[in-house]
Amino acid sequence: MARALGRLTYARRFLAEALDYYRRAAVLASDPAEAARDLRSAADCALIGTEPGTRVLNLLLAAAGQAAVAGDGNGEALALARVVELVYRFDGRIATDLSRERLTGLLERARAAGDAADPVVAAAVAIAAAWHAGARPYDPDPALAEDAERLARRSGDPVLASAGLDVLGTAATQAGRAAQARRIGEQRLALLDSLDRSEPRTAPEIGDIFHVAATVALRAGDLPGALSVARRMDRDDLLGDRSYRSIGSVVPALVLNGELDEALARAETVWDGWQRSGRPGSGDVACATAFALLGSGLRGDRTGLRCWRQRLSRCTSGTGVDVSALASAVFAAGRVALHLSDFTEAARMVEQSFADFPRFRYDTYARAVGAELAVAAGLPDAAAWLAAAERLTADNAWAAACLARARGRLTGDVDAIAATLTRWQRLGARAEYACTLALLPGREAEARTELTALGMVTPHR
Repeated sequence: MARALGRLTYARRFLAEALDYYRRAAVLASDPAEAARDLRSAADCALIGTEPGTRVLNLLLAAAGQAAVAGDGNGEALALARVVELVYRFDGRIATDLSRERLTGLLERARAAGDAADPVVAAAVAIAAAWHAGARPYDPDPALAEDAERLARRSGDPVLASAGLDVLGTAATQAGRAAQARRIGEQRLALLDSLDRSEPRTAPEIGDIFHVAATVALRAGDLPGALSVARRMDRDDLLGDRSYRSIGSVVPALVLNGELDEALARAETVWDGWQRSGRPGSGDVACATAFALLGSGLRGDRTGLRCWRQRLSRCTSGTGVDVSALASAVFAAGRVALHLSDFTEAARMVEQSFADFPRFRYDTYARAVGAELAVAAGLPDAAAWLAAAERLTADNAWAAACLARARGRLTGDVDAIAATLTRWQRLGARAEYACTLALLPGREAEARTELTALGMVTPHR
């Protein structure tokens, strides 16, 4: 009955209740093999919940122990491989004190316990191995990622197929191959219909598919694509408004599209949810917070700026901060300085924007804005910064438009600046369209109309 209620409450999207029922079922199970399966289901419910913390790993380790007692080597291998995978794959969401040495041992135990000829076990272990072999979390080994994706595809399991594509897509992202990462993200989206939504095992994969699809679209500068995926996730019965992390994923796209009222309201919800959850891993929250800061800056809201700056400082202080959060913070600060013509820290901010961020979603945005800030501030090395940004921001339509506008400003070519209007329109970047109008002689009235409609202040000149 506990197991049936776990499945029922999960199907009705009462995730906390489902977790409790599956844990109860594991205690009441008639044999350790059943207990292991119930613990795996509980772990999946914990992972998709508001904040998994260390609980999900403890549940998986307990499942591995029960499987070992039952003599189920494959079950033990799957649970142990999943632990290793999650630590590296969902680094910002999984709090753990497991050392690399301990994780190496768990991976070796998985290899020893499971049947290497079983396609599901082989794929799961290969995925874990690819993540573990990377130099740091979220940085899998490219060659092993290809092997993992191939084995996952052959397994015939759509959950593993999606996980295999994710490790391959992440490797492409880290290598700077944004177009390939985007294609892989679209392949994962196509797998959604094959995932059984009544089964907890599919839940973490569904959430990650949406998150990554929105992320790779943003990384490519495809604002309509990113917002479309974020809206789709927002309407999803499994995700929707149940998690502040899901809500936060839409904030950057909303700000970049100029929908500031909704973006700031959602950012408040994200912040409140993070506070209520005990302020766990802050990467996604920091990104939403950085874009709320940007939204306040575009509005000229000094009170909002102070508030979101203080909050951003709380998100990005300390060790282990998500590098994508740092890049988004640098981007937001630079774009606000550019909009308000606050050039007092321009030289330092430009240097920050060209820091060696691993290739995450906002590094190209930061560099493009840094280059335009150098031009607007009249820095003596503005031309060099602009040239460097043009070399480093390939495959991002937003960054390309920003740099084209910056070059027009550097050379005084009004026609070149005006030509970027079409790019901004194509991207749906209404805020940048309005700001570009404000740079064009004779179009001030048109710019004021656009800026007023968005609730923005006129860029300082």
